[in-house]
Amino acid sequence: MGANTAAYDEGLKADPEDDKANYIYGEKELWYLEKVETKNYVAVFTLEDRKDARGVTGTNGAIDNTSGGGNKMKLLRKISLYTKPEYKANSSDLTNAIPIKEVHFDYDYSLCQGVPNSTGAEGGKLTLKKVYFTYRNSKKGKLTPYEFVYDSSKNYPYNLKGYDRWGNYKQQNTLSTCNSLSPLSTSEYPYTEQNKSVQDNYAAAWSLDEILLPSGGKIEVNYESDDYAYVQNKKAMQMFKITSVDGSGGIKLPGATSKLIFDLDPANTNINSYFSGINYLYFRCLVDFGGGRFDYVPGYATINSYGIDSDPTKGFVILNQVSLADGGSTVNPIVKAGVQFGRLYLSKFIFNQNGLDSEDFGLAVALVQAFINLGELFTNPNQKIYDLGRGNHIVTGKSWIRLNNVNGHKLGGGARVKELKIHDQWKNMTNNQAPDANYGQVYEYTTKTPTGEIISSGVAAYEPQIGGDENPLKQPVFYDVKNLMVPDDKFYQETPYGESF
Repeated sequence: MGANTAAYDEGLKADPEDDKANYIYGEKELWYLEKVETKNYVAVFTLEDRKDARGVTGTNGAIDNTSGGGNKMKLLRKISLYTKPEYKANSSDLTNAIPIKEVHFDYDYSLCQGVPNSTGAEGGKLTLKKVYFTYRNSKKGKLTPYEFVYDSSKNYPYNLKGYDRWGNYKQQNTLSTCNSLSPLSTSEYPYTEQNKSVQDNYAAAWSLDEILLPSGGKIEVNYESDDYAYVQNKKAMQMFKITSVDGSGGIKLPGATSKLIFDLDPANTNINSYFSGINYLYFRCLVDFGGGRFDYVPGYATINSYGIDSDPTKGFVILNQVSLADGGSTVNPIVKAGVQFGRLYLSKFIFNQNGLDSEDFGLAVALVQAFINLGELFTNPNQKIYDLGRGNHIVTGKSWIRLNNVNGHKLGGGARVKELKIHDQWKNMTNNQAPDANYGQVYEYTTKTPTGEIISSGVAAYEPQIGGDENPLKQPVFYDVKNLMVPDDKFYQETPYGESF
């Protein structure tokens, strides 16, 4: 999002007329420390305008990039320490005062480039590069600063929506496409990547990588993603992509006894561990409602059977079939959820058997068809929608089921220090005549189960509500809504009740 634009909120994917946009406007006061006085000393803080973190000129969202604009944050350029007599003698013009000691800060704007409210040369966020000390009139300290190095491979560009459910960086459109549909966006797949090498890099985005010391040595910091094995007392769960239905991908109709096929974790092919303790299987599928309209439909189903597919790297699950309504077809529960979703939320489109995209035509045609075939439409509209081919098919590669995390290391939550190394750089200082001495610490965040399995020692108190359908504490409580002349609606309420509290 740039200046004078709002953040897009898609609403229902299948209904382009419910799209919305929003922006947030607020004001705040910033107070900066300029001076600290003690009994014997005075510390003076020298501030300058930042070239990023610019405010806006008003509620229209235009960023104040003018040279004389008042909406600018400050950076700390240096801290100067004076004796009190020296300060008082030169208080009217401190350029003549000689400080005991000064701390200097050097910056650039190299991190997180592309920020819309930055006018820095690199177009990024304020980045601390050096700190050095000078004493009275001696400037030697400038030659031996503390230097801060950031890994360029983890210096990702700014992206308003480039984050996962925990608020950590996540690159958009990195997952595979499906037919002619666009790649997955983070709104479609807000979950944390469970590829450790990828997620370790994302979690460490823009983090400090090395500190070069005045002595010539350096401190190296290595990061990794946080992980956890449990959410409170429940084993962590994750979303597994439905890669195909009955062995083929694309836009597929899950039959009443279809196999939903997913990739197994290469480190664990014990299929029982994926399904242990699951009474109701949660699914979130991208469903085809015809006329180029797709939308995500969630739901729960009971499991008929599961196992290893003919390809040993893949597993499958078959769901218990259900009836569309009394006397209706027996279908996959995903199909029934899609049909009911279409009837409740997309009725102005899905009854249009001519495939017209226009809402006005679609609604008119639906009314005409309703009068032409009153008996069929009003006694079993679910069957009618199904026969029209609406809500029957799912898009593989953009549909998921929730299963147990089987490696005991669910990634997510942020970054942590994996290793600290100190290099004395002795090799460079002796013209390669002596080896470097490297030493430091390695941190492990694991524990053992009673059976000896090594798992993460992390326990999440809860998981974020964005992408919260991965949360194992969310379980369905089913109820019916009785309707006159049409099938009863099947709904569920998810626990825990009062989640937001």
